[in-house]
Amino acid sequence: MRARTLPLAFVLCAACARSASAQEIHLQGPLAGACVAALLHRSKPAKLDLATWTSAGVVARERGAGTPADAQLAVGAELTTELARYRGFPSGPYGPHNGLAEIRVGPWVQAATSLPGGLVETGLKAHAGAIYHASWGTFDLRGGLGYGAFAEGRSPHVVATLTYGVRSFVRRHKYFGACDPVPRADAFEAGNVARLFLTARAPLDFPGAHQIVVGLELSPLFFAPPLSWFKVAGGPAPR
Repeated sequence: MRARTLPLAFVLCAACARSASAQEIHLQGPLAGACVAALLHRSKPAKLDLATWTSAGVVARERGAGTPADAQLAVGAELTTELARYRGFPSGPYGPHNGLAEIRVGPWVQAATSLPGGLVETGLKAHAGAIYHASWGTFDLRGGLGYGAFAEGRSPHVVATLTYGVRSFVRRHKYFGACDPVPRADAFEAGNVARLFLTARAPLDFPGAHQIVVGLELSPLFFAPPLSWFKVAGGPAPR
């Protein structure tokens, strides 16, 4: 008799477990419509992003036979706003909301110094990067005008810079509950950058002369705590 009741008890327990599982999925009574206990994430870039940097580079000037290379130090700042958002490179596959890339545009300004002396310049820039994580990196193109010292003398000049690296803007990463409204984007955020750059300058008073600079741009607080590899790569800070 005891041997017969064991299989029956097993069948009843399996049925009870199946019924309990169904009740957990299809909540009834006062629990109907209850929110799932989940913390969601959405990347919401600010309307205005400010980044500042210091840079160090190697200068190679050429005019005729050329002149010896020297170093160049600089400080700069940029202010950008979002122009467009799209799905694709350089963003990674981070879902329907976070797997997007953006194009940002805005003004920039920089002051630099090298062996011949200092120079200042300003202009407009365009930025392409992922809104959630650096993924395949961020790309920036700056163009503008300036005035300063070159090996040939002082002159107004045209300048173009191409950069590749990462941006870290941690306040764009918003967390919220499953039944909470999606937080709004901030109006303004100051963030950090780390990127390689290639700059070309042409002094207008010295036809045929040009200057090429290769180096690194780094925000002073890029490695400030709380620190994680994901944050360094442009993602949210550790929680």
